[in-house]
Amino acid sequence: MDLHCRWRILLSLWIQVGFVPGLHCKTVNHLSREDVLLLKDEKDPKCFTRTEQDFTCFFETADNRTYDLLYTVYREKRCEMSVRKIEATTFLHICSFPQSDVLSFVETHLEVVERDTNTRLYRRTVSVEDHFLLDPPFNVSLHHNGQAGQLQVSWQTKVSKHLKDDVMYRIQYSSKGLGVKIKQAKEGGTLDSLVPGEELDVQVAVKYALNPNAGHWSSWSNLVRAVVPQSADDISLTCYTSDLQNITCQWNGSRYGKEKDYKLFYKMDISKDLVWTECLADGGLTEMCCFHGDESRAVRVKLCSSSARLNRTFFPPEFTLRNSIKSSPPCHLRGASEKDKLFLKWETPLQALSAHLQYEVGYQLRGSEAWMELVSQKKQIFLPNKSRLFDYFSALFPGPTRG
Repeated sequence: MDLHCRWRILLSLWIQVGFVPGLHCKTVNHLSREDVLLLKDEKDPKCFTRTEQDFTCFFETADNRTYDLLYTVYREKRCEMSVRKIEATTFLHICSFPQSDVLSFVETHLEVVERDTNTRLYRRTVSVEDHFLLDPPFNVSLHHNGQAGQLQVSWQTKVSKHLKDDVMYRIQYSSKGLGVKIKQAKEGGTLDSLVPGEELDVQVAVKYALNPNAGHWSSWSNLVRAVVPQSADDISLTCYTSDLQNITCQWNGSRYGKEKDYKLFYKMDISKDLVWTECLADGGLTEMCCFHGDESRAVRVKLCSSSARLNRTFFPPEFTLRNSIKSSPPCHLRGASEKDKLFLKWETPLQALSAHLQYEVGYQLRGSEAWMELVSQKKQIFLPNKSRLFDYFSALFPGPTRG
């Protein structure tokens, strides 16, 4: 603050206690060209407040004549105007109200007249609290929530705490396949029904209003961009365990051409605060990674491309080791003839689940082209003695499996 304005403030204090008559420190509110454009559909004179302690009204004319803005709160006053030339034939007339005349929940009557002819141009009645024009949100961010086709959006604002209950936000988001969408919200939240794999552009605006028809929308925030997460099926990502201890995840890294470098991350218990852990691949494995699991905990994984151009992310549903078992084939298969039957016997591939495994045997009778299938929960089976060598032999875990 310069010395001249400090001196005026001091004089203003003297005025309030009755020493000096009629000298006021003029309040100047910054008015940008963007502000003018934001309020282009507002009635004239257009008005706004930033903090409820300031109030600015303005209007445009095609000439540089002298115009007065008269306002009445308790008695009529003439505002000290400033004029700015914004185009070759356009002049912007600005009134910044003295702070002593900025009153909320009190009607202010406005009238614009041409001074020489006393011709009235505009007339309207306004209330300060209905004309907030806030700064746009900042630090707009897009986050994954673990679901394909969804993104979380968050932001920050400079809105005072006592105004937050009546603040509204407008989120504009768009992608090639989605087009342009706008939704209103009271706070950050989920953008869903997005097109997986597409780049999404997002901007946010804010408005304070005691009723939906009041207030001014701020300018849009800076644009942020992110790729919408995809499902595991889009890259053939599957995860399974063969021993209820270790988890193996595989994917098709060539699905998206040159984007062949991917990193797998995992976490247990699906806690929002739990940090993702990178799965470190062994040796030259590029489309597979293994990590240690826990039979009692839920598991979530995500696969991320390391492409600088398009950072894709793939999410499979969360799972547990017990519903993601991919058993190895039974071992130590032995066969012997007993009377008119073929007796088969084998060892379980996963001893910890031996009581819960089922076994599937495929066989063909001599002289027949049809293949037969038999399922058993035992580790031994009798087949007709005319059976040929079996075509397939596997162990199954009842219920959902992966792989």
